[in-house]
Amino acid sequence: MAVTNPCDPFVCCEPGEPGTNPIDRIELSWDVDGDVGSASWSCDDGNGVTLFNVPPGQALLSVVPVCQEGHAADPSTFVAPAPELRAVNVGDTVSLGAVELLLRIASCGSAGSDGSAQACICGD
Repeated sequence: MAVTNPCDPFVCCEPGEPGTNPIDRIELSWDVDGDVGSASWSCDDGNGVTLFNVPPGQALLSVVPVCQEGHAADPSTFVAPAPELRAVNVGDTVSLGAVELLLRIASCGSAGSDGSAQACICGD
């Protein structure tokens, strides 16, 4: 019997691989001339269309997965796009377009040839 992947092909918040734990939220962070903040949405939403206020100015925007325990996932367990610089004006919508987070779950927890092990996303 073939094993099926319970995840949507593009959104998988519960990798189900040994050593991994579910991703609870996706967090958008911003830095506008030292004024920093963040907002998050459920990983299961599949998109980040949310209502939140970012101060006007040149905003550096970045995204990270957040584990169930409320902390950002270890940066070695995922690949996110480089932070994006966007102009934020009062009343305007700011879009990042499609953002892809790649989770490293294959071979996580297994020791490599140098004896070190790749961490698992939201791992134990």
